[in-house]
Amino acid sequence: MNKAVQKQLAKLGAKEQKRLEAPTKEPGLSAKLIEKVPPGLKTTLDTAFAKAFEVVFTKGTPIIDKSYNKEAVAFRFDVSNYAVDRKTTKKTLRAVDKNANRTGLLSHGLSVASGAGLGVLGIGLPDIPIFLGLLLRGLYETAQSYGFCCDTPAERVYLLRLIRTALTDGEARARSTAALDISLCGGASLEEEIRLTAAALSDAMLVSKFLQGIPIVGITGGISNHIVYRQVLQLAKLKYKQRYLYTKL
Repeated sequence: MNKAVQKQLAKLGAKEQKRLEAPTKEPGLSAKLIEKVPPGLKTTLDTAFAKAFEVVFTKGTPIIDKSYNKEAVAFRFDVSNYAVDRKTTKKTLRAVDKNANRTGLLSHGLSVASGAGLGVLGIGLPDIPIFLGLLLRGLYETAQSYGFCCDTPAERVYLLRLIRTALTDGEARARSTAALDISLCGGASLEEEIRLTAAALSDAMLVSKFLQGIPIVGITGGISNHIVYRQVLQLAKLKYKQRYLYTKL
């Protein structure tokens, strides 16, 4: 068993354990502010996120694929993976990471801009399809950087569970992490996974979307796009790297 792979897996395991122990909370939001959120907003957000997922998965994948240089990402992976297969060392494994770290940068900036820009105008919900498209683009690109494709039903379920795991905390996070195994994703209902993930996203962004709907204050709510995007992409890089390393044992 390769020592370089073992060491990296041990580091990732430690990071994952740290995540399990750390609560996920939106910074600076008080209980009083949460009480002011209209009761119907949660349902509206659930529906908006679920519909956006359905549209992307049924019609939007080719558009996402065309929004970044898919061939270049695949080529970089093939080159770095070939080097790993020839000689698995810390240096060759780091080259795979370097390629993965290049992904999602444009989407990250656009996610902040779309949320904050519409927030200034007091528009809190129309950016959801835009944000979700950018988030999925970042996830697709990250997965491909480690040699994985998100087009199969099982991989889409895995992706949805990954988003959920990044945004939940406490016992829910532990359960989500345990279910974040590609071997457990094949027989799952995509419709149910979309519903659960839409609910997790709306929970994570509930108050910020309320703020984003208030002119002037809205820019503060728009920054939530950045927070959620960063949380999800950080976990995606950890989990897809972990899966990649297991193929090298």
